[in-house]
Amino acid sequence: MVATLLKLHLKQLGRVLQELGVVRSIIALLLVFFTLARIYTLTPPLTYVVAVTIFLSIASLHTFRKDKVFLQLIHEQTYFLYLVEYHLLASLVYLEFLLNFHWLEVASLFVSITLVPFISIRTNFGASRIRSLSFIPALAFEWKSNLRKQGLWVGLLYISALLLYAYPFITLLVIVIFTFIVTTFYNEAEPRSMVEVFADSPPRAFLWQKGKAHLLLFWIGCLPLVLIFLVVNIKYWYVLVIWFLVSSIIQLLSIMLKYSFYEPGQTLNNNVFMFIYFLSLFVPFFVPVPLVMLINYYRRAKNNLSTYLYDQY
Repeated sequence: MVATLLKLHLKQLGRVLQELGVVRSIIALLLVFFTLARIYTLTPPLTYVVAVTIFLSIASLHTFRKDKVFLQLIHEQTYFLYLVEYHLLASLVYLEFLLNFHWLEVASLFVSITLVPFISIRTNFGASRIRSLSFIPALAFEWKSNLRKQGLWVGLLYISALLLYAYPFITLLVIVIFTFIVTTFYNEAEPRSMVEVFADSPPRAFLWQKGKAHLLLFWIGCLPLVLIFLVVNIKYWYVLVIWFLVSSIIQLLSIMLKYSFYEPGQTLNNNVFMFIYFLSLFVPFFVPVPLVMLINYYRRAKNNLSTYLYDQY
């Protein structure tokens, strides 16, 4: 069964690379290579950050994967399937840590990932209690929908950052993770009627309003974490300023990407594209890529939306 599951994942990877095309597939593979090369050169405490990031990424993958019911139907011992899959995903990082004698990182990451399959979080927990989320503007309906699903996971991360305030890199890491989480809010395309209701202005103004509402919600929500980082480690204030700009660009890019490929009611699956752009931030000569793509997708989003709002304007 494990071999069959791995074959399915390889076929999925092949389809993803085919969708990306030759050029973007090569860029994605280069980004992965350079990221691994960078991890190989890291020393503590940055290696701890990498270990925590890998664990949180795999834990998030396990929490929100959609094939759990399917796997339970075809195989009773799903724990073993998850265990093999997750350790394989982390295997290259294990190898790099071992080659550099980072025993603590290897041991802690191995044990943590082994426990991941036991995580069982009801993502809809509390949805009946937090129904309106009235503090979120109607225009940001993606936030309401996704916070009801992922609110508990986001809350746990937030509490962890507050409890570990003495370690400023944890606070910054949580903001980084939040950045990637909110980009997944834009994987579902709303019905055309919702676009027509909210887009009471030309596409350019509509995109500006969406971006402004999103960034206000994100940075107001992260304000306590930002203040903690500044209080604990004021000498690295410039790191926060740089990440503020980078994070904002990434988030705006996810919105423009959604409306570039917008089709009413369709699932967009932009995670692969966003992951590539996210990785590019860690490779020096790829850093400008998200900004260039933001401009490109902004133009495409305007043109695409105009086809749906043509009758209005």
